[in-house]
Amino acid sequence: EGETEDLGRYLRTTLVVIFLLVPPVSLILVWFSADLLALMTNDAAVVETGHAYLGWMLASSLFFAINNAFMGYWNATERSKLYLRVVLVEAIVNVPMNYVFMFGFGPVPAFGVMGAGIGTFIAALIGAIYHLLLGFKHAEGFARGPVRQHVRVVVRLMIPAGMQQFMDTLALTLMFRMVAFVGTVEVAAYSVLVNM
Repeated sequence: EGETEDLGRYLRTTLVVIFLLVPPVSLILVWFSADLLALMTNDAAVVETGHAYLGWMLASSLFFAINNAFMGYWNATERSKLYLRVVLVEAIVNVPMNYVFMFGFGPVPAFGVMGAGIGTFIAALIGAIYHLLLGFKHAEGFARGPVRQHVRVVVRLMIPAGMQQFMDTLALTLMFRMVAFVGTVEVAAYSVLVNM
């Protein structure tokens, strides 16, 4: 019981750190989304079309980070079925939202490629809210108790995990850049394969 409550406090501490760090970094990256995309391709049409999508995906970083924190918690406490519930809800929301915002439906205008980013943003937001609700209901220690003593441990663990994530992202970005030398169609095909 005590260890599980402690894990709930670690989860809450992690979320506090995420809420403090991710939004400002995301805003900076959103601001430079066109420049970041230009690093991956020389095709001006791809940059023009894709930077808005990338901006929405970067804006979703807060929700992705929340979802990843909860994934770790649910797996550590052997309740991965709760995480699976959230993933299924996100997928069920994401597919129709992408369609609605990409192609338009009723009063919603078509946003094209940017619409896929908007749909994914909404699905990730719903997933993060669902995780928080599940956290208050099922995560012992999540809603009560001090978190200050956990900050040092959380930050110490976040640094190597963050570096690993950064290196994975850098490797993927470099691979996209190499494929971009071949052509835009090949980048699109590679993107589909990576996201499967």
